[in-house]
Amino acid sequence: WISFNTSGTVTFSQAGNVTLGASNVSGAASIASTGGTFTNSGTSYFLNTLSISSKGSLVFAAPINVSSGLTVDSTNGPTNLSVDSLSANLNGITPTNNGNATNYTGPSQ
Repeated sequence: WISFNTSGTVTFSQAGNVTLGASNVSGAASIASTGGTFTNSGTSYFLNTLSISSKGSLVFAAPINVSSGLTVDSTNGPTNLSVDSLSANLNGITPTNNGNATNYTGPSQ
């Protein structure tokens, strides 16, 4: 379980599973689970760009608000962003999916 509260940038990588707690980040952020899964608990706010990559599944369990663009990349597992709303949580910017397109569920409208 990790959480970030900073006006700077964040670069985080972990070989195991990553669970993101409620966070507030002003700068660009990059979070990677190089050998496990990604999920979150608690609403988070990223006021710049956010990139999340995961070897396994990448599932949003709570809203993640991103002001300037979200990029996701799940190598082997499904990606599910359906808890987020494109207009309410992602500033109307469609996420970039660099992962498996057949197992991708985007945000609601």
